[in-house]
Amino acid sequence: MIATRITTREEAEDLRVLLSERSMKIAPAGQPFKLASGRESNLYFDSKHVTLSPEGILPVGRLFLDQAERWGTTAVGGLAAGSIPISTAVMACAAMLGKTNVRSFYVRAEGKKEHGTKELIFQSFDRDNPAGPVHAGAKVLLVDDVLTTGKSISTAAEAVLEREATIAAIVILVDRCEGGAATLRERFGVPVVALYKANERGELTFHDDEVF
Repeated sequence: MIATRITTREEAEDLRVLLSERSMKIAPAGQPFKLASGRESNLYFDSKHVTLSPEGILPVGRLFLDQAERWGTTAVGGLAAGSIPISTAVMACAAMLGKTNVRSFYVRAEGKKEHGTKELIFQSFDRDNPAGPVHAGAKVLLVDDVLTTGKSISTAAEAVLEREATIAAIVILVDRCEGGAATLRERFGVPVVALYKANERGELTFHDDEVF
């Protein structure tokens, strides 16, 4: 439970409607979508239509900032590209509220660069640590826009753990409820929170019992 929330239930409900109207796509008959996990589905959630929008950036940022503060994290991020609009929204909301104790990062989906600094993790500078916000002992909030099997989050988690940071929790915008949350809990032993859950018809519910 969050003692003092930034987000209201009304704002969370408005975001649920926005995600339902603008992110969900239904496949034509006999032409299922291929998901990033490799599975096929008649439903596809393209959440970036909302997380990249002016209508979505503030409610998304506020909801995830609530979670960052709930878990006491100093870094927020995940695998490119789904996590990038989310962590950027969190930073924008935090800056508006004068909160600079949490910083953002993202993990390259393609692996380490072969040029320049050859970094796997791109991150904000950190006034308190030259290694950046993802450093040994740091408390990290891993985020992603959609969860199916947990493959993307697992890749990001491994990169964070390689830097000896601690994963405080994993927070997902939309969970397709296909087993990914249980897989992540078992593999990494951390709380997994879904802000919204989708049923087989693509209907979204906001889980305020878990979030609030």
